Amino acid sequence: MRKSNYRYWTLQVLVLGTANLLLLALTRIPQPEPETVTVKGTAVDAGSMTPLRGVEVAWKSRKVISDIRGRYEIQLPAGTREVSFKAPNRPVIKKLLILKQGGT
Repeated sequence: MRKSNYRYWTLQVLVLGTANLLLLALTRIPQPEPETVTVKGTAVDAGSMTPLRGVEVAWKSRKVISDIRGRYEIQLPAGTREVSFKAPNRPVIKKLLILKQGGT
């Protein structure tokens, strides 16, 4: 009986060991970088339409600040992205963007 328990344990370790090796091999395959899309725009006041400088345009850890003319440019990976616009003394605005590869 002890001998059969030993065989079962060895088989289980081999299966787990093989699964772990396969998992390690899969995690080491380099993933291609998603294509980036350039998003350009001008931040303006909704009422007066005057450009707003200093607006933070962000997605996750990627952030840019609009210039004196309210212009900004940020590189984002293609796909659906929720971008936030944060200006001092104003509420944060979030917009859902669908960015396609090869587009601007």
